[in-house]
Amino acid sequence: SSGINAEYGISEQYDEIIFTDPTSIMYPLLVNARPMDPNLSQHHRNFDELERKSFTSIIEARRKIKTEIADLSSRLKNQREYHHALKQEVKELEENNKT
Repeated sequence: SSGINAEYGISEQYDEIIFTDPTSIMYPLLVNARPMDPNLSQHHRNFDELERKSFTSIIEARRKIKTEIADLSSRLKNQREYHHALKQEVKELEENNKT
């Protein structure tokens, strides 16, 4: 390790629209525009920490999805068994009514 800190290069580009004679509908929208959130334009981020948090969030989301799938699969199996039992009961009742 040579002791050199790695800096991230940043390249920005923006478009600008100038309203020289805005309509009466556009004027209040332009004058009362909300200022940008300064946190959104923060350039020097800890990308390793951001990557770690994103990865942790993805792992947690996968865990929740797997748990929910297992729960829904179990519920579906129970509902199918219940449906089958009801069909059997209806069939038996129909056969008993014929005799």
